[in-house]
Amino acid sequence: MSEKTAYLVNSVGDEYILLNILNIGQDYTRNAKAVKDGMIDIWEKDSRRIYIKILYLD
Repeated sequence: MSEKTAYLVNSVGDEYILLNILNIGQDYTRNAKAVKDGMIDIWEKDSRRIYIKILYLD
């Protein structure tokens, strides 16, 4: 997974719904990165990274 293949969501609320569906819990850390058309959150645990692009911020 990468920024190019990130999950796309419309809001932070939608991101947390997706995280629950993917069973991503408290043992992951989040880093955020601003991009021109939204924000990318990178959730990381060990060597696994999940990229989620938020198109509209709440």
